[in-house]
Amino acid sequence: MQSQKIYNCDPSTILRYLHEWEIPIRKERYNSKYNINAHYFDTIDTESKAYFVGLLLADGHVSKDGLIMLTMKDLDIVEKFRYVIGSNAPIKTDRYRNYAFNIRCKIMYEALISLGFTNRKSYQIDLERILSHIPKTLEHHFVRGLFDGDGSIRIYHYDYLKNPQYHFGFTGLQNVVDYVKRYCGLHTKTVKESDITYTCVSSCKETINDIYSKLYTNATIYIDRKYQTFQEII
Repeated sequence: MQSQKIYNCDPSTILRYLHEWEIPIRKERYNSKYNINAHYFDTIDTESKAYFVGLLLADGHVSKDGLIMLTMKDLDIVEKFRYVIGSNAPIKTDRYRNYAFNIRCKIMYEALISLGFTNRKSYQIDLERILSHIPKTLEHHFVRGLFDGDGSIRIYHYDYLKNPQYHFGFTGLQNVVDYVKRYCGLHTKTVKESDITYTCVSSCKETINDIYSKLYTNATIYIDRKYQTFQEII
């Protein structure tokens, strides 16, 4: 990019300072059909920003042409994402009845890339770089976003057992799974699912209660069905 060659910094950094210093610039998305707060991810300084960085890292996609995608079966969280970035782009459904939100914004794409996102996050994630942009006070919101994207929480009832059985699980790249395990205080074995994916689980109610406390303290954004399952277990 030209700004990187001349000024040795990311374009989103230049745009952020132009806004802070109230320097007039040309309209950033002059031919855009839909609205968006293009600078939403420039600085990760709120719960929602930390959460959606985690969720996009787990279940989203960014492409080189500036396309940002979030596809999930939970309409409530897709609507919340559209709301916080100030967009009026439509939410559609795919053939699997998932809810899909797609919007093109080169500025937001560049901000996510500067955080550590890549076009190949299914194969490699520079987690340390991403964490360097997230304040410790917001880290549990980031982890909750990861969990809402790639985690699972369930209750099983069996006729032959007196008490219900519980399940907490998280699946992803090994370095991400190891990080979630450490953050949540899990000591169970990590299971290799494929050449690149691993899973950690826990069925201990006390451990799951502790995970709930870590992830949902002061939380206002989450997938409703997973939150309700935690509530049932507690």
